Amino acid sequence: MRGATFCARFDFKAWFDQIDLPQDVQCHYAVRVKDAEGQPAFYCLTRPMGACWAPGVAQTITWTIVQPLLKLRHVIMIDDARIAAHDAQAFATAVRTFMRRCRQANATLKNGE
Repeated sequence: MRGATFCARFDFKAWFDQIDLPQDVQCHYAVRVKDAEGQPAFYCLTRPMGACWAPGVAQTITWTIVQPLLKLRHVIMIDDARIAAHDAQAFATAVRTFMRRCRQANATLKNGE
């Protein structure tokens, strides 16, 4: 990133909460509150951040979104992506590509980015 003329940072909003759990595994991730029949009353519908494999899943999804941009300078950290370039046109194209792929993945960025 050092020395790049153009640089942008994008941060996914509540990234773990944006990753849906398949319905058939939601029953395995429940808040341990019991209803009147003794069953968990609240099931997780998204990836629980505390699950040991959750960061790996989130990182893989982030890599998939930015994959076309990997020839540019970049830093990718689970829920954060930075794009840098020396050329304004390459930078603008990379940012547009990133934003389009985020929309395709239904990924929401902080601050309405």
